[in-house]
Amino acid sequence: MAFRKSKTYTPEEIRAKALRYCAQQEHCLQEVRQKVKDWGLPASQINGLLAELKREGFIDERRYAESFARGKFRIKRWGKQKIAHALQQKELRSGDIYYGLSQLDEAEYWETLEMLAEKLEPSVKETDPFLKRDKLAKKLITKGFEPALVWDLLKSWSFGEPA
Repeated sequence: MAFRKSKTYTPEEIRAKALRYCAQQEHCLQEVRQKVKDWGLPASQINGLLAELKREGFIDERRYAESFARGKFRIKRWGKQKIAHALQQKELRSGDIYYGLSQLDEAEYWETLEMLAEKLEPSVKETDPFLKRDKLAKKLITKGFEPALVWDLLKSWSFGEPA
């Protein structure tokens, strides 16, 4: 089996590729750094290119955090804790992470938690009401929703226990 040699790019070509890459959708510094490294930009030139991209507004980690948080919340129905962890993995500063999470609408966040709880509740196969509540809570917490918020919601639910 023959291995195909990857194409080599000049620093100018890599700069142009990086501009296109950043213009297509939001990317964080870590993602762009990895891309230009994969394209073969010498290590001595990476920081200069990244600084230029940031200066020209092609990379904005605060904007990225907001976009990432909104997307993961609306599309995958992730809670704030799971989103924050994913952003930490991408090496974003805590201030940018906090900003991104603060842009989520609180009413929509609560409605999503309620909707997920209602959707997941039938899938919890448990007859004991306390165990059923506990298992449902664990599922919601695993989706990244804050435990206190989950328990506030579930405390008002009746799981077949006597009134």
